[in-house]
Formats: sequence, structure tokens, C-alpha cells
Amino acid sequence: MKKIIYQQDEKDCGVACIAMILKHYNTEIPIHKLRELSGTDLEGTSAFGLKRTLEKIGFDSPAIQADNEVWKEKELPLPLIAHVLIDNKYMHYVVVYGIKGDTLLIADPDPTVGKVKKSMEEFSKEWTGVLLLPTPKESYTPTKEKVAGLSSFLPIIWRQKGLVFHIILASLFITLFGIGSSYYFQGILDYFIPNQARSTLNIVSIGLIAVYLFRVLFEYSRSYLLVILGQRMSMAVMLQYFKHVLTLPMNFFATRKSGEIISRFL
Repeated sequence: MKKIIYQQDEKDCGVACIAMILKHYNTEIPIHKLRELSGTDLEGTSAFGLKRTLEKIGFDSPAIQADNEVWKEKELPLPLIAHVLIDNKYMHYVVVYGIKGDTLLIADPDPTVGKVKKSMEEFSKEWTGVLLLPTPKESYTPTKEKVAGLSSFLPIIWRQKGLVFHIILASLFITLFGIGSSYYFQGILDYFIPNQARSTLNIVSIGLIAVYLFRVLFEYSRSYLLVILGQRMSMAVMLQYFKHVLTLPMNFFATRKSGEIISRFL
């Protein structure tokens, strides 16, 4: 398993496992899309929902009830999805992506666990015996659905291009002041001290003090402008998110906790 994909909340373990299986076969689909396909709700995702989702994407995905003997099967397709019971009360899904002797290599979508190794005997204590064995059909074609990244912020930044320009300009002057002070100290060591040019040194020093004052002024201005830019961008992103939430179907709210949605504003 090259890359483990973590669940976004406690009910996403099933679809996160599907995302890892798909990643193994060079397909990338956002978790929120997989939630819709699998019918994930406040109770999580059923094994049937995972099976149906994999079949929609182009996989054969038989669900079986097995015991520890299944790990000895030479033709067992890996990676596969296993249903487990954590602490004998919390239902959970993990991906088994490898077998080495009596040890299972497991990718747990829980961010606090990640990749682990467990003996077959240890794993059997939490495993319910349910396995999903996804394998791509002959008609399967890898796909990659693009997710909006940092480029989605470019329109927001462009609307603040005036502020951004002044921040860049202030940063440029601060850099130039730093370079100028380096040349000043080089001049002291290479010219003024050997030639004992005290009067010239005094004049240049006064000029350098003035330059440092301007540098402090520019640093303060840049910090102030950065605060303003941050506030404006935060407000723009928050309003954009709020408008997006208002356009979502009721099904979105029925399958998520209110705290999960509200936390995005904070």
C-alpha cells in the first residue's frame, strides 16, 4: 500500500478504505463523492454499501464470511477490506494489503493508527469474519477526479491584488535595505577603517540609521497589510463556504453531524 488515506470523521472509515483500494488501482475519487455513492450516514457505511460502490466504479467485489484459514489462500486478492469490531463495540473497516508468514499488513484509516502489523491470531480477536474482495473488471478504466486545490484561492487573492502588490513592494524594499547594510559593514572594514575616513564614516552612519528607520517602517507596514489581507481572505472564504452550504441538498445534512459542518466556519 503506497499511500494510506485517512478518514475525515469517525463515519468515513469504510469510504476511506475504498479510496485506498482505488488508489492502488490508479483511481482517485474524493471521499465526499464516495460517501454519496455508498450511502454513508450518521451510522457509518454498511458492507453492502461498500460492495455496491465498488461495483459502480468497475470492480467485482464479493463479500464473504471467513475464518483464519482464508489467509492461507494463495489466490486471495490483495488489498482487501476487512470488517472489525474495536473494543467489542465500535464497528470499523481496515485494509489488509499484505501477508508475511503469520503477519498481516494492515492500513487503518484511523489517523491515530495508520499502518500496523498484526499476527493472524491477534487480528482474529477483533475481526468479525467479513471480507470484501475487490478486483477490477476487464472493463475497468482508471480515472482521476480533480479536487480543487490552492488554485481555487487565486480569484480571492486576485481581488486583493492591490494589497498583495504593496506587500511585495514592502518586502522588496526590506530586502534591499538588508543588502545595503551588508555593503555598509563591508565598506567599514575594507575602506573607512584602513583609511581612517571618520568624517565620511559619520555621514554614512547617519544615512544608515535613516535607512534602518525606513526599514522598521516598511516592516511595520508589511505586517499591517498582511493582517488586513488575512482578514479579508478569511471573510471571503467564509462567505463563499456559507453560500455553498446553502445550496447543498438535505441529504448532505442528514448524513453529517451539525458540529462537523459548523466547525468549518471556526
